[in-house]
Amino acid sequence: VFADNVATYGGALLTYYADVSFTDTTFRNNASYYGGAGFLQSNSGAPVTFDSCTFEDNDGYELGGAFYLEDAPTVSFTDSTFSGNIAYDDGGGIYQGGGSLSIDTCTFEDHYSSYDGGALYITDDAAITDTVFTNNEAGDDGGAIYYTLEQTRMEKDIKILAVGLGWSVADSLFGKLAPLWVGARSLEFDWKNITLSLEA
Repeated sequence: VFADNVATYGGALLTYYADVSFTDTTFRNNASYYGGAGFLQSNSGAPVTFDSCTFEDNDGYELGGAFYLEDAPTVSFTDSTFSGNIAYDDGGGIYQGGGSLSIDTCTFEDHYSSYDGGALYITDDAAITDTVFTNNEAGDDGGAIYYTLEQTRMEKDIKILAVGLGWSVADSLFGKLAPLWVGARSLEFDWKNITLSLEA
């Protein structure tokens, strides 16, 4: 049991370049600015796993009520319960600042974040399966999950804009200008066709 611990990074736990696993472990009433229960960081590929664990009533004064993940390539939670964790910024349960996150057969209940992601704030690869989210709240967006791929957002916006422009051009050519052209083929302009094109 990790209880009533306080730190700047990771109230109860900070991992760095570490291959660590926890089983049947409880993290309760811990607090920090980043990751009330834990701050997980590694860019070495070392996995961090939690199995059948409980994370309850932990506070993230800024990001990640229970956990803050920073470039942690493989972090997995299985058969675990998250309850009553709070972030005073984003990610009431977990704030993922990078890396890969796996959540399987877990429960997230009664979380709160002042801004986005009542239970989860996700910015990178994530796989969530057979997981229940109940009574989570965000002050702004994503009561249960706020999911934003920050690094690829601009590329996606450009693709959406291109599709929109393509549809708009096609709609103008075939729906608005075609009647004018058809009317002109008979060497006379039909005012009905001209009016239809101008209204577009």
